Amino acid sequence: MDYQVLIFRWASFQTGGTGAAIFAFGLLYAFFGFRFARFLLAVSAGGFGAVAGWKLAGLTGLTPALTSFLLAAGMAAVTLRYERVGVVIASGGTLGALGYYLAAQVGFHFAARWACTFAGGGLGLALAWSNKRAMPLVVTSVQGVALMIVGFVGLSNALLPSLGVTFLEWTADWSLLVPAMLGMLWVTAYSCQANTQQGDIRSGA
Repeated sequence: MDYQVLIFRWASFQTGGTGAAIFAFGLLYAFFGFRFARFLLAVSAGGFGAVAGWKLAGLTGLTPALTSFLLAAGMAAVTLRYERVGVVIASGGTLGALGYYLAAQVGFHFAARWACTFAGGGLGLALAWSNKRAMPLVVTSVQGVALMIVGFVGLSNALLPSLGVTFLEWTADWSLLVPAMLGMLWVTAYSCQANTQQGDIRSGA
């Protein structure tokens, strides 16, 4: 299943206001994530909890919607109380999802995609435990630029359809176009966050 196509297709049918809201939320994550790290990590943990709850609903005997809600609420609450746990959840989930996505874009088969998912998730968990200070910046900047790209798709298709259609055609023809954009934007966002955070420390803020 090509999740990039599904997400972009969904975004292309949204209103301009929805696209702008997603893009703005992405900017918040990407460039100011460290200022609201506890809240944003709780949102991320809740999102991963919702996905896990939907997948594991068959084991609980509850409906997928209820299982997703309960697990999402629980993981978000734990993250708000224990930020370090949130860093671990968000880091493992984000790098695991990124591993699956990159493997899919390269064209790896199903088993290799899941191998990359577990490798990315394991790396995220290890980095979260070893470098708690840097990982919130890494996670929020990755998630932020991803939201910015999705928001751009929605906004461009609503306000400038020719631009939006052209971008979707390019992404369909060049599988590594979006990963390349993701990488370049991430470097910019992470650098801005790291420099701003360092400036705050020096000023005593």
